[in-house]
Amino acid sequence: MRVGDLRRFDAEPGLFTNFTRKTFVQRFIVVEPTAGRVPVGPEVLLLLDQQQVPGIAEDQPFAVHNNSVKRFGHSRILSFLTVGTFRQPPGATDILGGMPVESFFHAGQVALNVARWPGDPSLQQPGPTPVLFLHGITDKHQAWHVVADPIRQGATALALDFRGHGRSGRVPGEYLFTDYPHDIIALLEAEPAPSFRIVGHSLGAAIGLQIAAARPDLVSALVLEDPPIYAAEIHAQTPDRFDRFQLNSRLQSRRLPLREIEQTLATVMPDAGVDRIRDVAYALFVTDPGAIPGSFRQFSDFAEQWQEHIETSMRSVQCPVLMLQGNFELGGWTRAEDADRINSLIPDCTVEYWDDWGHGLHHNDPDRFVDQVNKFLESW
Repeated sequence: MRVGDLRRFDAEPGLFTNFTRKTFVQRFIVVEPTAGRVPVGPEVLLLLDQQQVPGIAEDQPFAVHNNSVKRFGHSRILSFLTVGTFRQPPGATDILGGMPVESFFHAGQVALNVARWPGDPSLQQPGPTPVLFLHGITDKHQAWHVVADPIRQGATALALDFRGHGRSGRVPGEYLFTDYPHDIIALLEAEPAPSFRIVGHSLGAAIGLQIAAARPDLVSALVLEDPPIYAAEIHAQTPDRFDRFQLNSRLQSRRLPLREIEQTLATVMPDAGVDRIRDVAYALFVTDPGAIPGSFRQFSDFAEQWQEHIETSMRSVQCPVLMLQGNFELGGWTRAEDADRINSLIPDCTVEYWDDWGHGLHHNDPDRFVDQVNKFLESW
């Protein structure tokens, strides 16, 4: 099964009788019934009613209770309680497998929601170096679920919601890019593995760089997906590129219902599918409204300090680095001159340019992303 195939499948005839929609989004089945409560976003694993769904069997148990999916460690079902089992369509045994288990880690200042994929016990121990996935701003750990399994290849993997994001705790007024690394360093220090391979997107890439510089003992390899390293310069020269973030911030400040956020985003994301719009809208819905203004402060009030800090960090990175650069004209945040500077500052850096996509590379072409990341990581 290709990575992209995980996004969608046609259910077995009759399996979802009386349902109007059948969509598989980032390893989560989302079904909307013709009547009754509907899921609030693509984080829903299953929304089932035993009387409506004839595909009940004994081979795939799950339990939904008190807004949480107990068996799969995932949540977000609004007051919809049921206990039952679900039969997968033939040939779809991989759909419900490989789900991470979520738990909270107290990093001192804030509780982090951490998703963990356990390592394959059949692999020669101590097993491959574990992988840590770091998402972008106003995103959450589910952003990695499509690519996590094929990248980790049986290794232990972690993906978390940053402070102020997803189900993690809030820290009002402390959302500068330099505020995040302390939380993740505390998490890695508590892990039994001596080091991790880090894959970071956007904000997550900037955080990964800072961690690799501050604690080189904790990072054995680093993947940077379109890092906004020089966003302060971009903000000073072309502030209109931040219009989308300003829109997102306004949507948050107005405390709109989720459906209205989806409708607004659909007008500014004309090429995105319904599932991607729902992903983005829900992630925005559960992000602290202070997170985006915190980024703006980093690139305006603290622009000079940020550039000095991040360039010093890049010079200090000791592990090998792969940077995937998106097309700036298509929405990427790494210009050609930025890529050259990053490549010259990081001692061991390889740059791969994607001319056909902008910023969300692992969303736009997960198969290509997995291929490039695996070729790099398999040596570390």
